[in-house]
Amino acid sequence: MNTDPHEKQGILERLASGEVLISDGATGTYLQQRGLEAGGCPEEFNASHADVVRGMARDYFEAASVGPTGEMMEPLPDGVSASEMYDALAEQITALAGGGADAILIETQMALEEAITGIRAARENTDLPVFATMVFDLGPRGFFTMMGVTPEKAVHDLREAGADVVGANCGNGIDRMVDLAEQMRAVDDGLMLIHSNAGIPDMKGGQIIYNEGPEYYGREFKRLADLGVNVLGGCCGTGPDHIRALKASVK
Repeated sequence: MNTDPHEKQGILERLASGEVLISDGATGTYLQQRGLEAGGCPEEFNASHADVVRGMARDYFEAASVGPTGEMMEPLPDGVSASEMYDALAEQITALAGGGADAILIETQMALEEAITGIRAARENTDLPVFATMVFDLGPRGFFTMMGVTPEKAVHDLREAGADVVGANCGNGIDRMVDLAEQMRAVDDGLMLIHSNAGIPDMKGGQIIYNEGPEYYGREFKRLADLGVNVLGGCCGTGPDHIRALKASVK
């Protein structure tokens, strides 16, 4: 792990130089393969199975994941206040930075306001690079977040809030992620991240199955690299074979 605070900015410098970084992604999938029950508490598993988690994380830049809280913000009914959201995220982000994270990844966000609050909490409480990604669904009128935000607005607002790297993760397979990246690249030429699922999940025989195998997955990721996406990686359903194929196709 990189422990020199002055060297941690090397992530952004390497991206700015044109290097493509590969993310392993799908940590939730790996943890479930190693004993985390579906619906179980990842935080408790991290504490009780530290050796398992530590073994997964050696020899990587460590981007600390900050996912959605599950709470809506005011003025929505039963929403928490902006200060309550900020305090909750700042507490988590400060702890992650103290644990040795090389960057803060505000990810899998569906509400732009929460993502922006997370970016602000990271900016004001750490000196680490900040990545921010949203989840988009494809409907008859195109891509939108659950709260009705377009990719173009999301990229603009995340960047304006102070994110060093912006993009999308989860919710879609590689084909849709290419379409999303094209929309984002049309309005933003900054550092960008895409973490794609291995297709859309389907339940078969009591198991969750993803339909994009490593060969197809890796081949299609070359299209994202050609669009100038700087950080490429997997999300739900991906494993070591997917990431190996991805790396072979873009390096």
